[in-house]
Amino acid sequence: MIERPEHNNPDDRLYQNAGSLIVSAHQIWDELGVVMDLQDFIDGFVYTTRDYGEPTARQFFDEYAKSVETTGEENSREQRFVLVRLACAHIGDALRFADDGFRDDAWEALLMAQHTTATLEGVIKTEKKSPEISGGHIHEIALAKAQTIISERARNAADKRHTENRALRDDAIEWLKQHYEADKLTDERAAENLGRIVPVGFDARLGYVKTWKKTR
Repeated sequence: MIERPEHNNPDDRLYQNAGSLIVSAHQIWDELGVVMDLQDFIDGFVYTTRDYGEPTARQFFDEYAKSVETTGEENSREQRFVLVRLACAHIGDALRFADDGFRDDAWEALLMAQHTTATLEGVIKTEKKSPEISGGHIHEIALAKAQTIISERARNAADKRHTENRALRDDAIEWLKQHYEADKLTDERAAENLGRIVPVGFDARLGYVKTWKKTR
């Protein structure tokens, strides 16, 4: 049995969904012929975005859109790799938002990741079941999904969430660098004091503290 990736609350439905999507994305990666240990996959493709904010979903949006424009393809093997990375970036965003207490943003990011993985899974299953229709029919499916994935609304939503939440996170981390050790604070005390710095709830502030301690 594959264990879910570690996270702050293994009984939380949001984190459970994130774990399931990670496993789905990893299986698609394997289907593309690249064998990669699940934990290495998570560390390399999900936790980098969760912990450092990079690479962003926007980067993969742009890479995919440029590929569609220049090649006329929507579903090539190389593009599937990019879409897996896009899904992983969304999952990383979702975990970061959840850790920081922005659960609505986390769920929205997970829905975007789910859309991408479900699209890829559907195309792969159709190809296996009916190889003879892997031309025009798959092309139509991929084209319809491509238009959704690269929509301006999705781009703007990704940018807005990333910018707003990153600004609060950066303010909190800067304060922690200056005060956590100098003032000999506990995690809970630091989260309490952060209430004077960032306008978010206690759970979100505690999430900032834990994230900062992981990455320093």
